[in-house]
Amino acid sequence: MSPVRYSTVLGDKSKESRFQLRLELVRYVQKQGLREVARFFCCSRNTVRLWVRRYGVQGFSGLQERTRAPRRIPHKTSLYLEQRVVKARKRVPCCGAFRFKQMFALTPSVEAIRRTLRGRGLTPGPGSSIRRSWICGR
Repeated sequence: MSPVRYSTVLGDKSKESRFQLRLELVRYVQKQGLREVARFFCCSRNTVRLWVRRYGVQGFSGLQERTRAPRRIPHKTSLYLEQRVVKARKRVPCCGAFRFKQMFALTPSVEAIRRTLRGRGLTPGPGSSIRRSWICGR
């Protein structure tokens, strides 16, 4: 077995090679010991302990890649508020986020209203030739 840096394989994009390395790491611990494996794979003992513990509890599925995405986002604008912003935009299509906040007494911040409008495709893009007078009929 040739020494492979654990961090080098983590940079690899394939999940299969990461799984194989972790399995190899766990099997090598059973033969050689934790310290020796940490030296061999050029990683910390805590990293080795983590994979050995997960393998012991969950088996092969414990060595699989886990999601790093947050389970919830507490500061995310709720769907109800986004729908209120969209409804307001459809009623008055010529106002910006700041004016929407004032006119409709919306609770999200101005930037959150802008993000919502941009995300739903309800704002003209940069360099757009749409003029306020055309939309509002002035």
